[in-house]
Amino acid sequence: MHHDLFLELSVVLATAAGISVVARLLKQPLIIAYIATGVIIGPAMFGYLKEPEAIESFGKFGIALLLFIVGLGLNIKAVKEVG
Repeated sequence: MHHDLFLELSVVLATAAGISVVARLLKQPLIIAYIATGVIIGPAMFGYLKEPEAIESFGKFGIALLLFIVGLGLNIKAVKEVG
């Protein structure tokens, strides 16, 4: 059975949101919640994401999102000093 990529993405995001709420209540860093989401959703535990193409797509999306978030936190003055 072929899963729709957007359906898989919405399940991953919903799971991450739920685990993030629990992590916030337990006063844990969100990175732990995101790692737990990857372990739960990935092929190691419940195996929701079984196709290697889908896992690769999510990995690329995650790296792009991480780079975007890091870019938002950059200080322009620090970049000018280094550059």
